[in-house]
Amino acid sequence: MTSVPKAPRNAPMESPQPDPPAASDLATLIRTHQGMVWRYLRLCGADVHEADDLLQDTFLAFFTRHPQSAELASPAAFLRGIARHLLLASRRRARRAPPTADWLAAVDQLAAADPHAFLDTRLPALQDCLGRLSDRARQALEWHHVEGVPRREVGARLGVGDEGAKSLLERTRDLLRDCVRRRLGLESQP
Repeated sequence: MTSVPKAPRNAPMESPQPDPPAASDLATLIRTHQGMVWRYLRLCGADVHEADDLLQDTFLAFFTRHPQSAELASPAAFLRGIARHLLLASRRRARRAPPTADWLAAVDQLAAADPHAFLDTRLPALQDCLGRLSDRARQALEWHHVEGVPRREVGARLGVGDEGAKSLLERTRDLLRDCVRRRLGLESQP
């Protein structure tokens, strides 16, 4: 009969650690909820830069405390709660006036009544409109606005001068704006 070795009496007990979530699960959760959380923070009174910082802190706190996000019934509501707490803590640290309780309650009530209130309906329209662009126009936009390639280099890659690239980018942005407006039924608005 073999005996199982026992841990020394003073050895610390190891608590079981939950398995870390898969990177794809984290990426999906962030992609799904980041726009909503950012708009929630802005509606609660955060400026653009503060909302950017608090958005990152919100997801960091979420994944630190709840690595098994799939177990939560409503991750969106939970993320808004973390964001709200972080905004209030930030305001206390900065000795700035926090949003009033009435205002925060009204924002939370809106979020509870309409779960889609913080979704950006322009994104699906923009994705559809991007799919309708010519390859050349889409590539120019991607190089310049996504990759940060200077306009002059975009022109060189396309075989046109700086002014040609400028004109192409302006026309493409105008086409996208008009397409998105049509998709959203906003044709008559300037």
